[in-house]
Amino acid sequence: MPKSSHSAKLTQQSLVQDQPKSSAAAEEVLLGILSSISHFSDLFATAMVNKGMYNVFKRNELMLIRRVYQNMSPAAWELSEWCPPAVDTSTSDQDLTQLEHTPQSYLQCNARNTAVLEALKVLILERCLTFLRPETAHGLTSRDSPHAHRLDDAFYRIWCFCKIFGCNKGREDDVTGQLDWLKGGVLAREQDCVATVKTKLEFDISSVLLNAPDHFARGNLGGLSAEQLYDMMELWNFLAVLIQGFQGRVEQARKYGIHASSDVKAGDIEREEAILEEWTAYLISLGPSVVLDLANVMRDPSEACFTVAQKNGWNTWTPPMCGSSRGTFLKEPVARLYEELITAAALHSQDPKNIEMKETSRKRFTSLAAEIRLRKCCSKYQRRPLVAMADERPMSILSRQDSAQSTTSASTASGCLTSTDSRPNSASSGRLPSPGQWIAPRGISPITEDRVETFNWASLPGLNGAAYDTAEVAVNKIVEMGFDARQACEALRMTDMGDGLRVDRAVDLLLRQTMP
Repeated sequence: MPKSSHSAKLTQQSLVQDQPKSSAAAEEVLLGILSSISHFSDLFATAMVNKGMYNVFKRNELMLIRRVYQNMSPAAWELSEWCPPAVDTSTSDQDLTQLEHTPQSYLQCNARNTAVLEALKVLILERCLTFLRPETAHGLTSRDSPHAHRLDDAFYRIWCFCKIFGCNKGREDDVTGQLDWLKGGVLAREQDCVATVKTKLEFDISSVLLNAPDHFARGNLGGLSAEQLYDMMELWNFLAVLIQGFQGRVEQARKYGIHASSDVKAGDIEREEAILEEWTAYLISLGPSVVLDLANVMRDPSEACFTVAQKNGWNTWTPPMCGSSRGTFLKEPVARLYEELITAAALHSQDPKNIEMKETSRKRFTSLAAEIRLRKCCSKYQRRPLVAMADERPMSILSRQDSAQSTTSASTASGCLTSTDSRPNSASSGRLPSPGQWIAPRGISPITEDRVETFNWASLPGLNGAAYDTAEVAVNKIVEMGFDARQACEALRMTDMGDGLRVDRAVDLLLRQTMP
């Protein structure tokens, strides 16, 4: 065979072998383009650009629909992942591993969820308008509002929370799993999650963390913010308002078997009201679609709302165990995380140096207070009665006159605590009168006296009964003991008797304030 013919044959074979690789690479590129689209209308329009794009779309239709829906709204996408096909999302308690969605059933599920949300918005605007925040009202009214998408996500997250932890799943008390879901599923995605949960956390066998699916908390990646948690709580309260009409209808509730699964006897109105309230909380935990069905007939004075509940089997339920309540469903984990985020934000906004100084001061203060409490328990003064203000020994006339003369000079230091004048002849000198000029006021409290056995207060300057002429020195002496400047200023002001700034009395006051 000629050499040229052999080379041509090898080139042809190489092209044939490289053709599948080129086709796969081209399809991967087209698939990446389609997967990055952020709306269904754009997805379907792009799929019709050419035949190659359409073929790639049809071969991966369900995956692409899911991916684009996730791009549109991660919260709405996760709810759809928890909703099985061709099953009423509000009442389903079937295994989520049943039949897989088709592209058509997935789109139908999304359309159904959207319709429920839009109907709820109308009812909330109608019945809760008087206490809606302006931005919430605008977000519920207009699709063009900057708050509309945020509120939609809050609705979807509430619904998803109910699908995972409510809807008769028996996970109402799975606070560990609920918090992890709100935080983005960090714990659920850790390796060896089951072992971690068993050894470090309290949980029961119904915890979703034991077998969390891959889409668990994917709509909350990174954890929810304080604003997102607030939106959830606000809308949750609106849902409760929509079905609050059950209260007081005890006789109708008894007729439709709401109390059948409880041990409450007929005629015990107080306990029947409590059971009815728990049943209302149970209905909300079934999700927004159940709330919508009941809210549509709630204002009917007849028994229509109970009839709808009986028709759907919602009157067959299990009251919570003694000591627990469904009234905290969703509220407790959301409130816990919200408080945690607010506290963390407040700490983050502070200067690290100030935080460190405050922490050091707090530790010193706590240690001193603990030692004082310990000494007080074993001290001979522990039974000494406190002297009320009415039993105080009054000051002599001479003492009151002297106090009045020195009030002007001391008020500058005790009121503002900014004076630094220490001249001997100054009007603000706050000189100590001679011992014979007054009857000494009551000494330090038993809390301070208890420490005399183990600590010599007189050994510290400023704690031996002497008065200071300037506020700055007095404040610094108290700060050196572990208190902050604000506490020192306030204590010096409150303990000023007109005889100058007394550090011993100020410290004694601060210590007494820490005692339980």
